[in-house]
Amino acid sequence: MITDQYPGGIQFLYPNGPISLRTLFGQATEMDGTGNDIDHLDDRAWWLGLDNTSKYPFLEDSIIELAKCLDGTPVNGVIGFSQGAALGAMFAALCECNNNPAKAKLVQAQNLPVDAFQQLLPRQQSLKFFVGISGFRGTEEWYSSFYTPQLKTPSCHIVGEFDSMVSHRESEAFVRSFKTHEVYHHFGGHYIPRDEHITQGIVWFLQESCLGSLPKVAETVAQLKGSPSEYGGLFIAWTKQGNRAKSYLVSRRHRMTKVRVLKKGREHTFSRHTLSKCLSYTSSLSR
Repeated sequence: MITDQYPGGIQFLYPNGPISLRTLFGQATEMDGTGNDIDHLDDRAWWLGLDNTSKYPFLEDSIIELAKCLDGTPVNGVIGFSQGAALGAMFAALCECNNNPAKAKLVQAQNLPVDAFQQLLPRQQSLKFFVGISGFRGTEEWYSSFYTPQLKTPSCHIVGEFDSMVSHRESEAFVRSFKTHEVYHHFGGHYIPRDEHITQGIVWFLQESCLGSLPKVAETVAQLKGSPSEYGGLFIAWTKQGNRAKSYLVSRRHRMTKVRVLKKGREHTFSRHTLSKCLSYTSSLSR
């Protein structure tokens, strides 16, 4: 259990974007029954702009505000959705700059606040994990240094097959920004999925990232003997390499006429696999 490694407890932080879109665009402030302002969290952002060519207004200020919010306390990982995922990757890159002077110089060259970030979080080390849901890269002209070279932070990405906000090309580019990555697809749009197989996959990723261990192979393969509906058409298998376990993800698409395997972040597609063949293949992986 992850909690066993942190006897002092685990703290979850939920910083809000510092930009109030209602205030910025002159919308009236709403009051509750006691006369206090209603804080519309859905109307907050980390920067302005939705295109992939412009510089993001207020981004540098938001990075500084995020670092101040942590009050000098190092963090172990980041989980973000949409713009929060994009900012989370930038945060991970800035964390890596503390131990990578060459990368810090690249970030400095694009006039990004790496110096102020390091002063506010002098004890911050590279993150143990990053989880991004519907994430995307910042515009190349202004923010390419965050992703060059590839981030070393272990990452897990959740991609919606029908995401109308972040295209497949943008999702793919974001995933490839990380040297180590796992990818989970869900048949939905631009939202945080609550499918059991997605959440379980994230849990296993966090366990591997924080503890360096995974569930036993035999136990995992045994779970594959349920029906496709039980696992949303997604199957997990593990294979041992030496004394460490490596993960494999097998997902069903198009009524199981295609099976896609993600191995060390690389996709391999196999056509016309039936359920029995799929299970046989995953069983052979775990031997």
